[in-house]
Amino acid sequence: MKIKLPLTLALIALCFASVYAQQNKLTLRVVLDVSVKDEIKNDVISYISRELRSLGDVVIVEGESDPQYKILVIGGIGSSKLKQNLGYAFSVVVTRTRKDNAQLAELLIPKCVSKEIKDSLVGFMTSGESLLHYTLLTDSDLRRLCSDLVTGIDGDVFNETRRTYQRLRDKPLPSSPTPSENKTKNPQRIQ
Repeated sequence: MKIKLPLTLALIALCFASVYAQQNKLTLRVVLDVSVKDEIKNDVISYISRELRSLGDVVIVEGESDPQYKILVIGGIGSSKLKQNLGYAFSVVVTRTRKDNAQLAELLIPKCVSKEIKDSLVGFMTSGESLLHYTLLTDSDLRRLCSDLVTGIDGDVFNETRRTYQRLRDKPLPSSPTPSENKTKNPQRIQ
């Protein structure tokens, strides 16, 4: 009986720690929009999706599922007069939706700010989109091209988000001093 209580408490603590870790885990929500010839479209979507999921913290969402990022891939197949495939060319654009800034705004706006001002600031910080990445890639191997595409986005866009997220988690913003903290210990009188 004596061993059951510590074991039960340890299991409860482990469950809470697991839930807390999952709530604080960074998840990057991405919409993937691919505009290429029908003959390669399914392969391109499959290769890019597989590469994105292999990053571990990227979730591909559909349309209006409140994505953080939008990846637009426009591509073509180069061919010779003899209809030989000369390779592939992709134009890649990554934008960040500013709706996601709501969480950041909550961290940055001091708690002492009135609700009206806070709502106004959050609205300003969350409207529109930002261009984060643009590149033009070519390759004769479609799978390698898709892998290079995701590697570039991961290095230029996602890694910066991960670093920012980690900095905010590791070093919380200083809070405003309370009135009692503003008082000096030994006030001096001026005569």
